[in-house]
Amino acid sequence: MDFWGGAADVGLRVARLREQQGWSYRELEDATDGAGHRVSASVLFRIERGGQEERPQQKISVDDLVTLCRVFDVRPDDMLTSAEILDTREGDRILASLTAAADAYWRGAQGVFHAAAEAGGKFGRRIGRTWHDSDAREKEVGEYILNRLAHDIREHEQVHPSVTRMLSSAFTELVQAGFMYPTRRVQRVDELKSARRQLAEAEAELATSIARDDDEATLKLARSIVATATELVAAGEALHLHLNQWESDHPIESGGEEL
Repeated sequence: MDFWGGAADVGLRVARLREQQGWSYRELEDATDGAGHRVSASVLFRIERGGQEERPQQKISVDDLVTLCRVFDVRPDDMLTSAEILDTREGDRILASLTAAADAYWRGAQGVFHAAAEAGGKFGRRIGRTWHDSDAREKEVGEYILNRLAHDIREHEQVHPSVTRMLSSAFTELVQAGFMYPTRRVQRVDELKSARRQLAEAEAELATSIARDDDEATLKLARSIVATATELVAAGEALHLHLNQWESDHPIESGGEEL
């Protein structure tokens, strides 16, 4: 029994599937023979040629179609579906897989950050990435956690070496940021105080320059620097308030208490 419907689509599909396997026409012929119905290399060539618009379509027998589906492990309706539709389906499948993987990645990163923040609160990490000198045990435990995590991410058997190479340093930075999280507000306040202090020194230097009656070009440059520094400090203070509000709305808790 022969039919015409879908011959062009079958030709394109057979050509693509054969190339994906790295088979010659003769090798595909042998594969069909192993599946119980030999489809000769010449027939395979004509079937694939039928997928080219400038060529006349080759009739395809039901036996040939079923055998090719069996060899390539595809359903007959997929074999008869246009390559464009199948590509769209495959693209949607890959996109859904990537979206799910990305979601798991960000959730996992958030989980690492939360766990590191809890450890930071537990072991009392100080500003400047130093441990309380009064408690050597806390320092030992904290350093052990960091070193162990760094080792595990490098040695993880199920992680591709390229992924390890690209993400190991980022992972370490994420853990360190989590450890520092319980002290982030104090740290930001200290940084803003330092910025304000430096700004005050710059303003004093500007006043001294004016008193010395320095040349206009020097005064203009000094005024510009002070004005820019003032804007940067103000922006930093606004960001600090914004982060405080965001953190209050999205708390990280440990033992029922916000870190």
